[in-house]
Amino acid sequence: MNDNAPIGNLNNFPEWLRRNAQILYGFFGWYVINGLIWLILVNVNMDSSGGGPPAYVILNLLIFPANLLALILLAAGKRTRKMGLGILAALALNLLLSLLFGMLINGVCFIPFYIVWIT
Repeated sequence: MNDNAPIGNLNNFPEWLRRNAQILYGFFGWYVINGLIWLILVNVNMDSSGGGPPAYVILNLLIFPANLLALILLAAGKRTRKMGLGILAALALNLLLSLLFGMLINGVCFIPFYIVWIT
């Protein structure tokens, strides 16, 4: 291993990582960017007026189309197509996890012995 190689040099990494670096950038980058957006939305009190829908509901309606637009723009370019594939994989994993959690919560909510007023 060459100790004098610069830190950003991908030649020090395994072959599979060098080939799929853009996919991993897109996958983890999507989670980091959207995690920061949601962290800001949760920590900031967006509804100070007291009337109408909270601002985070309106921003939620803008975040998903922005994600789709970023996915389409990255997939359209030949050099960034793999990054778009990573974002698509992150969206698919997020959809799968939300479906699994939804089925789990729905199943738990219909178990009668968890309902206090029946027992």
